[in-house]
Amino acid sequence: MYTSNFGGTTEFCCPEFFHTGSCQPFLADIWAMMVTLYVIIFRRYPFLNPDEIKRCQLDLKFLQSRISEELYDLFTSTLTHQPYHRLTMHEI
Repeated sequence: MYTSNFGGTTEFCCPEFFHTGSCQPFLADIWAMMVTLYVIIFRRYPFLNPDEIKRCQLDLKFLQSRISEELYDLFTSTLTHQPYHRLTMHEI
């Protein structure tokens, strides 16, 4: 099931929506949830604009130096460009 409706803040929008204009809602929710966690922890967005979201390149050195290995793995397994490579809610 895909949707072409996005109702939210750009910084929380998943990359596939910017590429194709649609997304799988549950996988998009995982993305938005992890962006939210990132903002809570670091008090900044992981990506600042749609181009950065499309490229989906996390500052890995910044992450590694500030968080546990488990949290690092969680971010890199969920804030990934390919939606079907993201962990599911059950896996989290």
